[in-house]
Amino acid sequence: MTLKQLFEEFGHDPKWHNMALSSAKAMVGVYLRKLGNNDIDKLTDFDYELQWMMSEQPEGDKVRAKACLHYLLEWAKGNGKCVAQIEHPIKKVEKKKTLAQRMKEKQSEPLPPPPPPKPKPTADEMMNSLCEKSIVNMYDSFHVGKPSTGTIYHDTASHGIKSGRRIFKDCWRAEITIGGQRYRHRSKDRLDCEEWLKSLKEGKIKPTDNKADWWRMEQRKDEAARIDEIIVNAAEESAMLYEYHQTGDISRINDYLVKRLLPHMAYYCARSLKFGKQRMMTASRQAAALLLTRITAGKPVMNFTATCKRMLRVHKERGNFFYYENAPEPVKMMVNKMDLSGLAEVWKVTKDRRI
Repeated sequence: MTLKQLFEEFGHDPKWHNMALSSAKAMVGVYLRKLGNNDIDKLTDFDYELQWMMSEQPEGDKVRAKACLHYLLEWAKGNGKCVAQIEHPIKKVEKKKTLAQRMKEKQSEPLPPPPPPKPKPTADEMMNSLCEKSIVNMYDSFHVGKPSTGTIYHDTASHGIKSGRRIFKDCWRAEITIGGQRYRHRSKDRLDCEEWLKSLKEGKIKPTDNKADWWRMEQRKDEAARIDEIIVNAAEESAMLYEYHQTGDISRINDYLVKRLLPHMAYYCARSLKFGKQRMMTASRQAAALLLTRITAGKPVMNFTATCKRMLRVHKERGNFFYYENAPEPVKMMVNKMDLSGLAEVWKVTKDRRI
């Protein structure tokens, strides 16, 4: 007997007819569509639980289907059928207590003893705490009353008059007070102020660290992941070059250029080299052509990314690729056929600091 046939018999029972009728849609979506044609003596508790977890039905339908399956298996077991039993039966939901009952229970509970007052530190202790990295954070520093959490605000104060016009600031400030001393962090990016304040609260940095120390800490944070990514990319590019030398098929390298290397070059031009959109498009296309020229000429290019970045830096210094005209015509035609429509969008979101 299959699970679907068992559910039909369960629905014909007058005692369980209403429950089967109200749970039919949920049972079909969660269990019967996948397990309905399986024999009930072969289905195990693990099969039911796995199907319930993998189902993409709404949470309400999943709960209703699990409850119906529980009573279905109990009914089948009572009628002498060999079925598996779910390990976690449906628990009855207790009624919520009224407000009067909760208030009565709360009044009967004894009040916890008040915490002992913290001793007020001396001035020397407050000054020494600022020099210890393990103590300088918002939760362990010496305060009387509520500890300081800091604030972040947009600074638009006057920056003076230039060429007959008043100039206003447009930057973000993070301020916090520790031991009666105010500390401030300035940045053009609000997220940078939030990260500085969070690191200060967690004790990762001291409030006396200057901006250079903060930048170095941020650079070291993901250095291990960045090095691993560089090694993996270099190995992948070397494998593609080896495959080209063995087979002569350059299609995989072309796909890599369009999907990964050219967007990375567009990001590098916009973020590091400060190129405009048209110059980015021209420099990226010409750098790809020169890279393909070296590859098709049989020269070993062990790292495509580093080679293209070096050529883009040459373009930054000289203003053009003076040797681009030496690229063969087949390579130029190959680059011109590439779909570079997505590079403009990469440049735009990079300039807007969205990536």
